[in-house]
Amino acid sequence: MLPPIHLALPLVVALTAVPLTGPAAADGGACDTAPGHPACTILRPLHPTPARPPSDARPECVVIVGGLGSPTDNSDEGFFRAALGDIADDARFRTIRFGVHEGSYRTSGDVSRNGEELRSVIADASEECGAVHVLAYSMGGVVADRALSKTVTGIATYVALASPHNGANAARAIRPALEADVLFATGASLAARLTGAHDPTSDAVRDLARTRAPLPVRAEAAVRLHVVTDPIVLRRDVLDRRVDVREYMPASAAELEGHGRIVDHPLAQEVVRTTIATRRAPSEGRSVDELNEAELASIAIDRVLGTVEEGARVALLTAALASRSTPLGTVVNALPLPR
Repeated sequence: MLPPIHLALPLVVALTAVPLTGPAAADGGACDTAPGHPACTILRPLHPTPARPPSDARPECVVIVGGLGSPTDNSDEGFFRAALGDIADDARFRTIRFGVHEGSYRTSGDVSRNGEELRSVIADASEECGAVHVLAYSMGGVVADRALSKTVTGIATYVALASPHNGANAARAIRPALEADVLFATGASLAARLTGAHDPTSDAVRDLARTRAPLPVRAEAAVRLHVVTDPIVLRRDVLDRRVDVREYMPASAAELEGHGRIVDHPLAQEVVRTTIATRRAPSEGRSVDELNEAELASIAIDRVLGTVEEGARVALLTAALASRSTPLGTVVNALPLPR
């Protein structure tokens, strides 16, 4: 017997209660961190980056890109200040919050359109500032990838925190059910709004389900940061052997929720601040054992949560097809409604 739609809606809400998150990639081993060797990440060795050149008299701009559903009134300023530390108050740097200080950012809207708007903001900043640094969080990393997919001059650094660059596996789990039945999609949207969750039928979630791995960004230094216990962004969503990806074990019990609390992780903070201040990512200071521990934990969590999301995909699609087969569902789905 197929499950009724009202039993499946809580599962939709659970999957969309936080910013959603790509194709799996092969796993790599840790690398040697002996003195004198190139810096390395959990994924691959890094080539040495050039020293930061002298800056001109203009301040350097840090363009901040928030995630899905981020406020447009900068009420979450403290969130990004936690990551930036002293840089937030350093006169040499000017922070530009995309969608708050400059540009129009519809965080539930079309990712490509947001990317074009962000590209315009970055282009203007590159003319006004001595250098441009991009700091993105969650879905903001996907928007930044789109913005930087075309040549933009003056990009010094690009640091992404908990971003599903390869697309959102959770979004891919939800989309088949939403596309199968209009009544199911309507009910899921209503349930999400009533519970304060992100609307799974939004353009942003649709695009996160379609996103694939982008080309590496051209910048003096670019790095992706991921806490292995992040329940939203899986390893497959962020992993890319062409890019400097650093995965961290939670540094405290509070950081077990690795998505929103990544800004409080001391190693992530160090990478953000050092990369922006020096225009080079700091050398990996963890031991081989620590790197291996983070890698193995990330792989295990990815497999578990990936299996859960695949089960949710099947359950939601089954419920949607059940709804579609009802008399009302047959009539509604026959109407020429936008999908």
